[in-house]
Amino acid sequence: MPTFEFIGEIVLNQIDHTHQFANLRIGLSKQRDKGWGTESIRSVLSFAFNDLLLNKVELEVFEFNERAIHVYKKVGFQVEGFRREIFLKDGKFFSSYQMRLLARESSSI
Repeated sequence: MPTFEFIGEIVLNQIDHTHQFANLRIGLSKQRDKGWGTESIRSVLSFAFNDLLLNKVELEVFEFNERAIHVYKKVGFQVEGFRREIFLKDGKFFSSYQMRLLARESSSI
């Protein structure tokens, strides 16, 4: 029997079928730099746009998470907003980006 290892999760939450949008959350704890995040995001976006018929998927990411920002941009997310100094970590405030992807912009998924 094969063994499986939990490497993280990806979630569509706050799904609003009336206005056709949802929030995306992903957290990977292991197996970084192997493309799992990119592939997972693409799969979930395909489900969101093709099966749930959503128009928009959005997320928020802290400015220090450069790896995640790179992946989100790679799959087509665009920055739509910036929330200044909303997270306090080790005595320092950090800001976050609000990013969104519209279904019509997701042709590469």
